[in-house]
Amino acid sequence: MKHLAKLFLYGALACGTTLVTGQAHAALLINVDTAGCDTNVAINNAIGQSFRVNAATSLESIEIWIKPNLYYTTSYTLELYEGEGTSGTHLGTSATTVTLGSQSDGTPSGFQAFSFANPGLVLQASHAYTFRLVRSSAYSGAFSHCGNVYPDGNEYWLGYSSDSSHDVAFRLYGTQASAPGARALQLSSSTGSYVDVGSLSIPENFTIEAWVKPESEGTQMILTKDYGCVAANQFRLQLEPTNKAAFMMSDGAAADGGLWSASLSYKLQSSSALPLSAWSHLAVTKSGNVFTLYVNGTAEATYTTSVNLLHSGTQPFQMGSRVGCSGTAPDLTFNGLIDEVRVWSVARTQADIDANMSSPLFSPNPAWPDLKAYWRLDDGSATVARDERNAYPGTLVNGPVWFMAN
Repeated sequence: MKHLAKLFLYGALACGTTLVTGQAHAALLINVDTAGCDTNVAINNAIGQSFRVNAATSLESIEIWIKPNLYYTTSYTLELYEGEGTSGTHLGTSATTVTLGSQSDGTPSGFQAFSFANPGLVLQASHAYTFRLVRSSAYSGAFSHCGNVYPDGNEYWLGYSSDSSHDVAFRLYGTQASAPGARALQLSSSTGSYVDVGSLSIPENFTIEAWVKPESEGTQMILTKDYGCVAANQFRLQLEPTNKAAFMMSDGAAADGGLWSASLSYKLQSSSALPLSAWSHLAVTKSGNVFTLYVNGTAEATYTTSVNLLHSGTQPFQMGSRVGCSGTAPDLTFNGLIDEVRVWSVARTQADIDANMSSPLFSPNPAWPDLKAYWRLDDGSATVARDERNAYPGTLVNGPVWFMAN
């Protein structure tokens, strides 16, 4: 049976450091503990540490081990920078300020949590980042000054000067999405490969879903029933040049109800770029005039159109491409992996999407009658993608490759 659970599997690191198995929600991903460390080194104005994550990660919080000042109350914030050191782009400051009483007051030493409230703060795999713990009070406490126990980063003395022989004791919590299943379909922009489903019509109200793992940036089609260069009957879930996910639709008279604006571009687009070489789940729902775009189960954009858009085109439904301006050639093909594609004849709720996006669907199931088409893309061979509803098989064009999803 296919397992779509979001699993986080990591290996062990050096003594004093571990990468930890997590679950679907925020997990402990990096743990540099205090064993064998000097826990009485003054923070002074600031202290920093660089690190890397092994997969695209939505950052939730970073915990720093802090020893209170002997006599005075102290306060701290945490800054995050791109790259090694703090000369790179400042990505954000913690939403929380940590204030500690003194040792004389009985305040214990321990890991203090600095949360990041921005849901768009996504860390890229194998990319260097540096946090800087900044004192915001007149006095400071101490941090845990460890030997070189964490191989993927360096301590930054005073937050600026690199010390490759030491590390700060810290913990990092975040959420990662792994491959949704054992197999997936690899599409290539270099060969123009895609899946042609044919005459699937778009319901008046609908939900479309797919797991995608893009391997390059640029405008790319994901799910479409669309002709290039034709304004009428557009229908496409795509990546923009910035790798943001976007959705567009128009009716037979070329009305789009405001989904597109020449000055504002797509009204339904994700708040941030999808990470490369990492899985993301995308869904779009239409309920009457209300459209919503979801990324990994979270609603990222909602728009109410001025008219109820009905798609009446005869274009083929495709995965990873659309029909180009010539009327035959593939256009803006997707480069990466695609999996678990579903078309529903109802607008599913956010709770429905979140509950089922990481689980396989089998009949009998209360939701099964609302599934218009469902391609698990687990076939593993042949040139046809099986539709679990046995209505809309997809023809593999230009050599898509069956691939182990991880």
